[in-house]
Amino acid sequence: MVQTVVTKDLDFEYHGKIYFNWAACLVQPKDYHKAGEPPEQQIQRMLMCVQIAHTFQAAVEAFNNLFVHEARVDAEGFIRGEAGGLDYIQLNRLRTLVLAVIGLTKFKGVTQTDEDQAYFKAYDENAQLDEVHKRILDNAEVLSTVQKGESELEQERRDDWLNTAVIFLTGFTMLTVLKDIYEFLKSEDTGVGANLLHDEVATLAIPSF
Repeated sequence: MVQTVVTKDLDFEYHGKIYFNWAACLVQPKDYHKAGEPPEQQIQRMLMCVQIAHTFQAAVEAFNNLFVHEARVDAEGFIRGEAGGLDYIQLNRLRTLVLAVIGLTKFKGVTQTDEDQAYFKAYDENAQLDEVHKRILDNAEVLSTVQKGESELEQERRDDWLNTAVIFLTGFTMLTVLKDIYEFLKSEDTGVGANLLHDEVATLAIPSF
């Protein structure tokens, strides 16, 4: 089945026309013989609209591909048990940059001129940049959430290790102090040292069960 390609005639009042479809774009100046304004000059505004549209799409597609790639890297790292790509802080910075890019790649913010917006509307019917924007934000949010969770889990592991080390050092210090007390009392030959050490060690050992 052959699909019919619809071409739109977009009129620029003072510059010419754009014959647009998704496969091709033909720019025609308004007048080929206008004194002081050659055809190359007349079509500059229309060409600028074309360049803006393609630049916007290239920018958002690049960021979309970047997040897709980052998701693959993270998935491969998870399967291999290795660290993934960007960490949570780097992803948060990238997300901030993405928000700025999305704000700058909206056609409504370029110009309010009807003829320019008519071309951008025709282009965006196929490009659907708003949908690409949404995919980028969704992917960024998922990656940031995953990386934040992994970062918090890693911090919990570090805290547990630190607490274990503190408990060990505290216990070791207490045993050293008790040993010194025992040696001191033993040197006095009072017979109190052995009983004191026994009671203190028992007290120290009870919380560990």
